[in-house]
Amino acid sequence: MLSLQSTVMKNSNTRHALSTLLLSIRSRRRTQSAFENDVQWEIALFVIESSLQGRSIDVSGLAHVTGRARNTITVQVGAMEKEGLLNSLTDSKDQRRKVFQPTENLWSEFDSFAKAVTPDIARASYKLQVT
Repeated sequence: MLSLQSTVMKNSNTRHALSTLLLSIRSRRRTQSAFENDVQWEIALFVIESSLQGRSIDVSGLAHVTGRARNTITVQVGAMEKEGLLNSLTDSKDQRRKVFQPTENLWSEFDSFAKAVTPDIARASYKLQVT
């Protein structure tokens, strides 16, 4: 079975379709006004992913998965809380630990983003199937 990478490298149409898709996602990402920077974008992704998996995530977990310093995460999470994108809760198992949940505002931002990139994903998927 060929890997995606080897398939992509052998087919210029596939490379073009994926490049177009990535460019579209990057440009749409930049228009998401709720996120001040890439760190907030990464935090949002991991908080939503954790929520979908029924898990909680704290500052240490976010620092680990993003590869960012804890103090950077703390500052950005604080800004996102003030913007109404994250809720912080005290962990029921450890009262010293603060965990984060997405707010309705954050879900709405992701819904808008998903709707914006869906046509681009569909086009790229079609191009990949016909190449």
